[in-house]
Amino acid sequence: MKNLLRLSLLFAFPLFLHSQDYFEPLSGPGDVNVATLLKDKDNAIYIKAFGVAASYEKSTDNGATWEPVLINDSTEANKLYFDDFNNAYGIDHNGTVYKSTDNGIVWVPVFSHETQSHWDMSVSPTGILYLHGNYELYKSQNNGGTWEPIDSIRFNPNIGFHTDGEMYAASSTNAIKSTDGGYNWEEIYSAPFYSQLFYAHVSTQGNIFLAEVNGQQLFPVTTYLVSWDDGDNFDTLYIPFTGFGYLATNDSGDIFIETSIGIFMSKDNGNSWTDISSGIEDPSKINYIYIDDDQYIYLGMRKDVLYKSILPSNEIITPVFERKKIINSKAYPNPFHNSFIIEIENTFSQPLLFELKGQHGRKIIEKEFTESMFEINGSNLPCGLYFYFIFSNGKIISTGKIIAQ
Repeated sequence: MKNLLRLSLLFAFPLFLHSQDYFEPLSGPGDVNVATLLKDKDNAIYIKAFGVAASYEKSTDNGATWEPVLINDSTEANKLYFDDFNNAYGIDHNGTVYKSTDNGIVWVPVFSHETQSHWDMSVSPTGILYLHGNYELYKSQNNGGTWEPIDSIRFNPNIGFHTDGEMYAASSTNAIKSTDGGYNWEEIYSAPFYSQLFYAHVSTQGNIFLAEVNGQQLFPVTTYLVSWDDGDNFDTLYIPFTGFGYLATNDSGDIFIETSIGIFMSKDNGNSWTDISSGIEDPSKINYIYIDDDQYIYLGMRKDVLYKSILPSNEIITPVFERKKIINSKAYPNPFHNSFIIEIENTFSQPLLFELKGQHGRKIIEKEFTESMFEINGSNLPCGLYFYFIFSNGKIISTGKIIAQ
């Protein structure tokens, strides 16, 4: 997944640079490539390296020393989760789930399955546990005491939770939503042919982000989709640089994304981006982003180092950008053969600008318009994935993607 997420688009875009340092280094546990990073309520740091057989390392002194996370002194934790009560849940390489209430001193098995599986766990804001794997979904409402099988949908590694109680998940080829605690699901987005969804993230503000990989190209192309309206509509998140990977948001709604050239921040829903990599010796080695409860950013790196933001992420000062209203738009038919229709939700008194770009950011079509619906002739376009952008006074107000067949 990580390699796929690193393959993306290259668009020309002005980036704002600063001379101040935003990050400071912490010591890592050794010569490892950090794949996952998290913290517990006591501020201990946990990291996991790449690899199927890799396990977690723990530091209680801000990275100065590290020790392996072992379940009952012998079993390595393959996956690790914490709830808001600081209960720890560890999953071993056989798929058995253990629970610890004393910072990992004693572990008690709370779930096992007759078929060995690689299980993933998601914890809701109210402490409900969801365990998914083997096309099955289990739910525990008593901190792992009992588990209830509730569905047979295949989930990717995470479920996103809205503060209003809705649940969102990526299920390979579609995104789904539940409003009743996971018992019933409805489709809210279907990935185009040759595409797969790998990631679902819900911000504190309720914005839904999906990572979609299109394998129709010679090199798979990853885009982020975002819904500002509880999954009713999805737009392409405009990210104007190459090789982007993991995305995170803070409590203020700011968006952070790691790329092949550093970490970038947007305060205006992706209209503008600021490079905040200052203080990082080699920003190209960022592997993972984690934002803790105090809003500090932690970066997992390749090769024996971690970084922590000097300030909480919501106190990082960047240029102030005008926030433009995002409007809904759609392109159909999708995929198309000869032409397609662009439709936006309302009309404007001043002309808007439509741009269509290929996967490497080259502008292919440009058109001014004032009407809410117009047709684009794409009969000369090669088969593949394309991205469109709608501008008002030089600001992006809507984005989307379309496939030529």
